[in-house]
Amino acid sequence: MANELTVNCSLEYESEDGPTFPVEPAEAVKITLATDKPLFTIQTVSTSEEAIELGDISSRAICLLENLDTTNYIEIKVGTGGAIFAKLFPKGSAAGINFCLLSLGSGAQSPFAIANSGDCKMAISVFAL
Repeated sequence: MANELTVNCSLEYESEDGPTFPVEPAEAVKITLATDKPLFTIQTVSTSEEAIELGDISSRAICLLENLDTTNYIEIKVGTGGAIFAKLFPKGSAAGINFCLLSLGSGAQSPFAIANSGDCKMAISVFAL
């Protein structure tokens, strides 16, 4: 099928004192896109908050953000001066995940980013729904 995005995800959790979750990946989700023109770009994120480059997106979209920096983290906010809802850790860091998948809509149509202590490169992929 044309203009189709497939999203796969898996999660593994082990604990000595608690339950262990299955490692089987969840079933892939297939999403039909509104356009065959996704946006792929790399944005430099500074230590002053700035709008995330979303191209011509004016409706609902799926957005993947990835921190390409190996030293500094990036915080993602719902809007300018808004609450931080994601932290993209440095690439290859043992501290955590360096990417997030967002569903952009009325509540998060204009997300902002800010680097913690030095400019970072962030890969952006946007798919209109």
